[in-house]
Amino acid sequence: MQTILQFIGLFILLILSFFGANYMLNGDIILSGGISLTLVILMYFLIEFLKKRKVQITKSKFSTGSILGWVLFTVLCIPSGLLIVHALNVEINAKKDLQGYANNIVSKNQEVINLFQTENKQYISETYLIARNELESYVNSSNETVRDSIKTLLATSRFGIENLQEIDKTNFTNSAVALQSALEIRSGNLLDSVSDRSARVIENNAYLVENWSRLRVVTSLQELENMLEKNLNQLNKFLVNENYKTNIFSNPNDPSNEVLAVLTDENNQLKIVKANSNLASFSELWGQYKPYWLIIPVFIFFFLLLLPFMLEKTAGTYVGGDDEEIDKGGIEI
Repeated sequence: MQTILQFIGLFILLILSFFGANYMLNGDIILSGGISLTLVILMYFLIEFLKKRKVQITKSKFSTGSILGWVLFTVLCIPSGLLIVHALNVEINAKKDLQGYANNIVSKNQEVINLFQTENKQYISETYLIARNELESYVNSSNETVRDSIKTLLATSRFGIENLQEIDKTNFTNSAVALQSALEIRSGNLLDSVSDRSARVIENNAYLVENWSRLRVVTSLQELENMLEKNLNQLNKFLVNENYKTNIFSNPNDPSNEVLAVLTDENNQLKIVKANSNLASFSELWGQYKPYWLIIPVFIFFFLLLLPFMLEKTAGTYVGGDDEEIDKGGIEI
């Protein structure tokens, strides 16, 4: 019975400490396994040592070996308790929030794509109309000042129409149509790249978070976050290069806007506002949920670990003598 209880406690320690370390170390399975296995081995041999010391009763009830053993046990309980509390905090409190967060990333990613498509369609339509109207004015005007102004405008990066010598009243719309087609092809290739990345990352990671694959959930969340940031910056870079309307993905004047919830750093890189539940930080997660009640099951768990020690029978009972009759002390069988 004692052996069964001991191995049950050690098995629980192995599982919970592994998951706690795995969350804190951002999914480093090898290092997490090494930490949890080391704690289990140390706890096993330490409890075995304390059990043997209990059996070997001497006149000195508080021997140096026993004191060191209990000190070491207390020291090991600190990291073990932290890992157990962290694992339970994630499983009980943060799990649902992070599953919702993953779904929110997928939704925001689609919103990013939809917003780009809307803005891109409008931009291409406006660019075509401006180019067509300017070209029409160019071929119908004899005023050199007006024609030079139109040349300057159409030579900008938005239009890229520089050679106007062969343009006349019969073919001026062809240049506008060609510009429209070029913009559609470039933006279409970009959207294909973003859509392919999104489909691949979401397919490989979203279900792992939804089904809470504990060995992969940390890295899966990171993959989803990286996907959204890459898509945002790739689309934003295209908009900047094409002289589109800027800041369509973030609105610094409206910090409460949660449609995309992105920030721009000093390098003009867009950053998503990540979840408050930081699995890698014990203190942040504790501060967010304040699960003081989790200390109770941790104490129960350590009691389960010590139960084999407490149930271990001794060979006798120590009997203390009076101060005047010290030689009467000893072991009563």
